[in-house]
Amino acid sequence: MLTKRVLFGSLAILLAGLSCSRENLLTLPAPAPAIAGTYASLPGTLPLPIAGDSVTVTLTSVASDTVDVTVQAIQRGQPVFVLQYPRLPVVQQVEGSVKGTNCINYLIRLKPGTDSSVFYMTCRDINVLQYARLLESPYYTGQAARFRKL
Repeated sequence: MLTKRVLFGSLAILLAGLSCSRENLLTLPAPAPAIAGTYASLPGTLPLPIAGDSVTVTLTSVASDTVDVTVQAIQRGQPVFVLQYPRLPVVQQVEGSVKGTNCINYLIRLKPGTDSSVFYMTCRDINVLQYARLLESPYYTGQAARFRKL
């Protein structure tokens, strides 16, 4: 009798918890469309994996959490070199209390599963994509090349 009471009590608490949790769910934007676009290098950026007078990075959303990355160097107004990274996952990281609100950082590893270079966007620099090599941990504390969204 006691085990039935405990079982039904536990079941009632579980169901009540499930119904409450639906009201409190946090709905994040789809990460890939949120950062998709073309970004141009800002003056004074650090060395990149390709060289040119300027560099553009294009993030194309191919799924809600996946982008194609194209990095293009431009020399004397002409495209000279292109690097492509197909179907890379975009990771969201919720950061608490930046300017009194929660915000979302985005991270794209150019070679997932390895220590590689990353593109990332933080809450502090809206519409500014940054490139860093994973020489330091965490990646966002070191120097980074910066790109402004066009």
